[in-house]
Amino acid sequence: MQYRTQEGETKLKCAQCGKEIQDEKSSFCAYCGIPFDSKPQNTGLATGAGLLAMIAAAFSVAVGAIGVVNYLSYIDYYAAYGYDASTFIGFLFFGVFAIIASAFGFAGSALSLSGKRVKISVLGTMVMFASVVFTFVDVWYYDYGFSEGILLSGISVAALSIASAILVVKSKNEVT
Repeated sequence: MQYRTQEGETKLKCAQCGKEIQDEKSSFCAYCGIPFDSKPQNTGLATGAGLLAMIAAAFSVAVGAIGVVNYLSYIDYYAAYGYDASTFIGFLFFGVFAIIASAFGFAGSALSLSGKRVKISVLGTMVMFASVVFTFVDVWYYDYGFSEGILLSGISVAALSIASAILVVKSKNEVT
C-alpha cells in the first residue's frame, strides 16, 4: 500500500501489519515477515493482445491468399480466351499487402507475448488495420461485387487489430 507523508513523499506500507517499509527492494516485511511483491501485477493484457494479434494475422494471411489465388485464377481464365485481365490487378495488390501486413502482425504478436516493445507491437497491429482499409478501398475501387468473404475476413482483422492495440497500450506497465 502507498501513502503520502506530510512532506509529500510517497511511502509504502505493509498490507498485513501496516508498518512503513524501510527497504523498498525487499521481498518481505521486516516487521511481520509476510512476503510481498513490489513488481507490477501481471494482468494478462499483453498475453491477450498477443493472442488477438496472432488471430488477426492468421485472418490477414487468409485474405492475402484469397486475393492472390483470385488474381491467378482470373489471369489463367482470361488468358485462355485471349482477353485482357488487367482489371483484376487489385486482387494482387491487396493480397500481397495483406500477406506483408500479417508478417508485421505476427511480429507484433510475438513481441506482445514475450512482453517487449509496446510501440512495435502496436505498429504491427496497425499495419494489419491499414491493410484492411486498403483492401476495402481496393475492392470498392475495382468494383468487385462478390467479395463478401474478403470483406468479412477484413472486418475480423480490423476488429481484432484494434482490440489488440488497445490491450497492448493498456498493458504497457507489463511490457517493456
